Amino acid sequence: MGDFEIRNRHFDRLFPDADPAPAPADALLAALATGDPTRLADALHNDLQPAALDLRPDLAGLVARGEQAGALRGLVSGSGPTCVFLCESAAHAREVAGRLRADHPVVLVARGPVDGAHVLESG
Repeated sequence: MGDFEIRNRHFDRLFPDADPAPAPADALLAALATGDPTRLADALHNDLQPAALDLRPDLAGLVARGEQAGALRGLVSGSGPTCVFLCESAAHAREVAGRLRADHPVVLVARGPVDGAHVLESG
C-alpha cells in the first residue's frame, strides 16, 4: 500500500462523516480571477492535509517554517510529503526558498508562465 492510500484511509478514520463530494471551488475561482496572491492564499485548502500532518507531524513544522519565512500560504501537496509555498513573486519565492534551504536539502522554486494567478479556463 502506497503513501497515498495510507493517507486516504487515515483521512477516512479521522473524518468518517466527510462528504465524498468535493466542496465547490467558488472561493478559489473568485480569488484566481482577482490575480491577487493574498486572496488566493486565503482560498487554498487541501482536504488530505490533516491526515498527512497527523501521520507526519514534521510536515506541520515545515509548513509553519515556510510561512514564518514569508510564504503567503504553505500546504502539503496532495497527500504529502512534498510541501508547496505560495509567494507573491518570483523574487519573493527565491527569498523564501533561501530561508528554507538552511534546514532542507531540496528546495525548488517554480514559477508559472505569467505573473500572478489567472483563470485560463473555468467550467
